[in-house]
Amino acid sequence: MSEQLLDIYVSDPIPHRGGGHAKIYFAERRLIGRTLPVALKMAPWSDAKWERMVVEYKAQECAKRASMHVVGVYGEPRKLFWEGQYWVVLEMEKINGCDLKDALARTGPMAPADAVAVAIQVAKALAGAHGIGIVHRDIKPANLLIEDVTGRIRLCDFGVASVPGESVTGPSDRMGTDLYMAPEQHLHRDHPDYEKAAVQADIYALGAVLYEMLAGSRAWRKSPDLWREKRQERYVPLPKALPRSLRRVVKKCMRFDPLRRYGDAAELLDALQRLPDLAGMPAQAKFAGLSETEPVSGAATPRQRMKTPGWGPWPYIAAGIAIGPALLWVLNRMPL
Repeated sequence: MSEQLLDIYVSDPIPHRGGGHAKIYFAERRLIGRTLPVALKMAPWSDAKWERMVVEYKAQECAKRASMHVVGVYGEPRKLFWEGQYWVVLEMEKINGCDLKDALARTGPMAPADAVAVAIQVAKALAGAHGIGIVHRDIKPANLLIEDVTGRIRLCDFGVASVPGESVTGPSDRMGTDLYMAPEQHLHRDHPDYEKAAVQADIYALGAVLYEMLAGSRAWRKSPDLWREKRQERYVPLPKALPRSLRRVVKKCMRFDPLRRYGDAAELLDALQRLPDLAGMPAQAKFAGLSETEPVSGAATPRQRMKTPGWGPWPYIAAGIAIGPALLWVLNRMPL
């Protein structure tokens, strides 16, 4: 007997956003005495989509165990009946917030310290995944979620991830999103350089995201000659007002030759954390929602920079003057 979706969830799932081979819905899962808000990745049933989502589950589950910056999954995919047809359903943690794509559309370019803080969190997620042989292969702003309360970055959508011993792509499939994916990902599966689409492909994509956070625009535009432009590294240079060390990191990430990029996300993470203090750089745009991102090489977090006034110790001195006489009066009346 097949499971009915509405036997598990309180009401019909609410559409949230589209995707490549599936869509994201929000729902409330029935539990004993309460409900749990969840996100559902759903696709009309087919054997191919089932196999793909099983691999996605394995990749995301393992990556989540390796890093807190990955969206969690609640069990293996299920085959559920809803609205007259069967669906492949993957239940995930619901993140209250927005994705980086929407945030950048609202705010424009980010302050360098904030952009690096985001990149560090993504690099941590990728370092955990790369350490266990998983390559995401679709890093882009839409797949980076920002938690409302903490500002923590959470990586999602492992739909085309590479998992040791598994395959999710067919002979004609291309992995990733054109404007962010590495040049080697554009190649046909039979091309000798196709197999180079390994961890360095994630490095390239994160470099493209970091570029966009700093510049406020994508490094590339849609073009029939996009692969050739990437080969010649013909993107608009970042503003010279940005620290040279930061521009070097972006440039190394976006090298055409994978061997000239950082070796993996752990190496990139080390480079990002070694950048000089960026807190003093003027903010190009106020980026709300990154209130508790991790400090960059000792720099203050955005919330600390916002809430730390230049009053020095005077508030504490004033408080001591106000409280001191009352405290002395109490001490004098205490019996010896």
